Amino acid sequence: MDFGKYKYELKKRQKEAKKKQASFDVKTMELRPFIGEADLGFKLKKAKKWLEDGDKVKILMIFRGRELVHKNKGFDVVNKVIGELSELGTVERKPIFQGRKIEALMSPIRKKEGGKKNGEVKTTKNSKEEV
Repeated sequence: MDFGKYKYELKKRQKEAKKKQASFDVKTMELRPFIGEADLGFKLKKAKKWLEDGDKVKILMIFRGRELVHKNKGFDVVNKVIGELSELGTVERKPIFQGRKIEALMSPIRKKEGGKKNGEVKTTKNSKEEV
């Protein structure tokens, strides 16, 4: 085998392996401690869509000025968001306070592909079984 053919086959295998890799994006959901219920609902709807699409969601609570006094309110809102999204994702990084921000990261729940669902039986078109 010549070197050119070897390089070609190596490149082809790498390309095939890259296709099989799972890819995802990290989408950011920015919140404030005193966010309204309607605004929070809208942001939750977007985050649910992202998790269903297979993207990770970074929950970012930003404090400005005197809001920093109300850290517990910020943690309450972040924990509420995590509770709402828990059916679609798992907490990869728990909420932690860094500087003027609280950050948490959620990743989607991967569903097992393959196997039979609900007792499905695979039949072929050329099946000779009579009913």
